[in-house]
Amino acid sequence: MQPNEAMVARALEFFENSPAYRTLYLSALEFCWERRTESEVIAHIDALRRSASQIRSAGSLVESLVSVGMLEQTILVDGEIYEGTLKELQSDDDVPEDAKVEIFEDTTDMGARVADRMNDVYSVASLVREHPRWTRGFRAVLEACETPDGVSTNDLEGVLKEAGAWETDERTGLPLVYPSYFTSELERVGALEWNGNTWVTSGKGSAALATGDLEDATA
Repeated sequence: MQPNEAMVARALEFFENSPAYRTLYLSALEFCWERRTESEVIAHIDALRRSASQIRSAGSLVESLVSVGMLEQTILVDGEIYEGTLKELQSDDDVPEDAKVEIFEDTTDMGARVADRMNDVYSVASLVREHPRWTRGFRAVLEACETPDGVSTNDLEGVLKEAGAWETDERTGLPLVYPSYFTSELERVGALEWNGNTWVTSGKGSAALATGDLEDATA
């Protein structure tokens, strides 16, 4: 069955409710455009972990994607398709203990549509389109955090001031936005990651700097 807009909207809500794992889910869907073994998918997800808040197991993330219809799981028992679920297999007394079990994951049509939508909604380019006033600040934060040690939230205030991206209210003298605004927005689109102590630019953030998504910041 081809996914309709209502189904896609519900799937997008799943991503909205899982901010800490959004980039892992998206990468898993893209990885499984070509059929993968479950062990390959788990290894792929584990290799991408960067945030201290990503504490769920890779296996549970795969299970979640299967449960919402974005990954299709195929189970082979001695080369034959098993019609039940993995949980049912684990308690199936008719399956010999020495049976060869293989598990494969494929991105569904739903998963592919959601991944395409997510790549547009959660992109640095879309962030800049929505908030062009703060492009210079987004760029300054990503450039400063593009180091293995990262930068603390407190130190980002100096980074923003040096980049000319620190604006204050003329009447009160208070900042219009704080460093946490930039970090939260960049983290939301997967361009910045929290390692438990500092902010570090992700591969997605580095790619945005390299491809010119933030070029207007220096115009």
